Amino acid sequence: MHILYKSMNKSQSKDRACKKCGGYIPLRIEIDGKVRNLKNRKFCLVCSPFGKHNTRDITKPQVPCGLQDRACKKCGEYIPISTKVDGKRRNLQNRKFCLVCSAFGEHNTRDITKPRFKRVKRTTGAAAVAKYRKRLKQRLISYKGGKCEICGYDKDVPRVYHFHHLNAEEKSFGISANLSLSFDKLKAETDKCQLLCCRCHYELHHEAEQLKLLTD
Repeated sequence: MHILYKSMNKSQSKDRACKKCGGYIPLRIEIDGKVRNLKNRKFCLVCSPFGKHNTRDITKPQVPCGLQDRACKKCGEYIPISTKVDGKRRNLQNRKFCLVCSAFGEHNTRDITKPRFKRVKRTTGAAAVAKYRKRLKQRLISYKGGKCEICGYDKDVPRVYHFHHLNAEEKSFGISANLSLSFDKLKAETDKCQLLCCRCHYELHHEAEQLKLLTD
């Protein structure tokens, strides 16, 4: 090993002291026949040999393996520094939970010591509108008695029921086509209607059409 010296002032020479032992660190040195640049080194070659790629702060005492706080925060079992998973050596140094509590590869970043709350899936868009319309029609059916005013059909099948306007001239809007409106507006409109099952409703309109043809 051959050291290549370079002239420098006092302030520069102070910056070239090893942070661990205080020994001088040359700017360049010949190792195995090659000149190596040591300009950015913080530790000498004795404290940190060349080629070891040591990036930790060696001025601080190194805690031996196994003496760190390696207990799983959930079950208290020991967490090894590394282990083999699917035939590959995996580093577990930064783990807070063992592989039993938090399996490798699940990318679990939450605190599993706390109880997990079940997420409630919220309906949005068309599904939410359809659910609102169905609930609103059910309320209107209940408001009108819950059964056909002609035949007495009373099964709990909302789509079977129709709202028939007694006087077409008083009709402001169709109930079924405007179930997205408020309940109060729909309630006021249903007061002008009869609650009929689909069969009675169709028969009523058929009789009205036949009577119109005869009078014409």
